[in-house]
Amino acid sequence: RQWITDCSKSHTSCSSAGILPLWIIKITSSPNGISARLVSGQSQTAHYAPLSYRWGLVDGYVMSSANKHRLQERKPLQDLPRTFADAIEVAHSLGYSFLWIDAICITQDSKAEVLQQIGIMHQIFRGSNVTLFAGAGEDAGRGF
Repeated sequence: RQWITDCSKSHTSCSSAGILPLWIIKITSSPNGISARLVSGQSQTAHYAPLSYRWGLVDGYVMSSANKHRLQERKPLQDLPRTFADAIEVAHSLGYSFLWIDAICITQDSKAEVLQQIGIMHQIFRGSNVTLFAGAGEDAGRGF
């Protein structure tokens, strides 16, 4: 967290907020713990962290037209695959309120959205000043 603070103070490119992707995960905390929900990022700017990980099995944790409304409801971390929950905890501990995870932030059954979002994925990663990388897990259920 200190490194990110120092970087933001020293580099103008690190201090500017990026344009949020179409969909983004909003991280909130309360006395009951950290939770997350899917929100629209359209036309907003903020600091966010994308997650790079190995998909593997993400059963039930991909956004589709049918479950988009359920993902917009607040989810406690224990309801999420371990890698996603770990990423939310790390992003929160680094001071981020937004996290981008491709499985949840792209409507996977919309061919048009998938193609459009894959086409700008380099911008999604470049628009952040930190990327979380889960290199050890074989799938989204393994954790960091």
